[in-house]
Amino acid sequence: MMQKWTHTAIIQSAVLLVSEDTEINFTDESGEPFVYIAKPKRIDKPKWTIWDNDLPLPAWEYQVTFRHLEGDDPSEISLLANRQIESLAARLSFFTSAPVEIVSLGHVTNAPKEPVKGEEYTVIQMAAQQAMEFTYLPIESDQLKYLARLFAQSAIEHKNYDRIDRSMRWLQRSRLADSPTDEFTCLIIALENLSKLLSPSTKQFWRCSACKKDVESCPHCGKSTEHEGSGSRPLSTFVNDILKWPPGKWAKIWTLRNKVLHGSADLTLEDESYLLEHVVDLEAAVVNAIRHILHISHQSPPLSVRHRVPFYAAKLVISWTPGND
Repeated sequence: MMQKWTHTAIIQSAVLLVSEDTEINFTDESGEPFVYIAKPKRIDKPKWTIWDNDLPLPAWEYQVTFRHLEGDDPSEISLLANRQIESLAARLSFFTSAPVEIVSLGHVTNAPKEPVKGEEYTVIQMAAQQAMEFTYLPIESDQLKYLARLFAQSAIEHKNYDRIDRSMRWLQRSRLADSPTDEFTCLIIALENLSKLLSPSTKQFWRCSACKKDVESCPHCGKSTEHEGSGSRPLSTFVNDILKWPPGKWAKIWTLRNKVLHGSADLTLEDESYLLEHVVDLEAAVVNAIRHILHISHQSPPLSVRHRVPFYAAKLVISWTPGND
């Protein structure tokens, strides 16, 4: 029988739910409680990630408890817990037409409401933000010429500097993301902005999904099916042939891209784990693609890609035994 876990987190909303004296206990179809929202705490000067305190005032902080998590693997439980609070924040924002932020992912525990004396339980303390480990290399004065080159649009030796700028902006946004899926999305967009700049566009034809042969003209009207290929092929060539990614890695990331950007399927827990594992490699691909297009040498900035601890690796697992009193 799988263990049952409780997840407690804190969110901030611009909308007051009923009143400051109201606590909410949602139940499922069987009448079992599954989400509990404690009485809100009023925040007169809230700190919003995007609006920098400008919108709106005040806000309310809610402690939210989820009671329906089952499993034995702490890493899987962490993924489930994060997915649960992100889903609640998104749905609450939709329902109230207002900003909602996750203040703390809180903790997950398999301890019951009334712990049994002498039994051992586990608490997983989850990080509210992504933990990062990096060493910044200082920019020396003799390297500023490279920065000047990047600042001057005319100095970028490429006619498609707008796409390069957009890629850099999405790269920047990825470093401010507060969820792995958001970071992945920013990096995929940053990389796709560069796809047609990495290699010349190639013409393609309709391809039969059964025999895998090109159909060069429509069998009904005879019109040519020739069209410009998607960005997948030059990106695949770049990461596989130039960056030397192992076989199958890009195909998996491209499948995840289709799920995230196009909603082709739901993300599984395995998908999310893979996304977390390779988001740093994806950032390196963006950086190196820009290097490749602008012919930036390896002796000039950026000199390295930051290394970081994945979102869910930043957790503390504590085992404890209640006292005998």
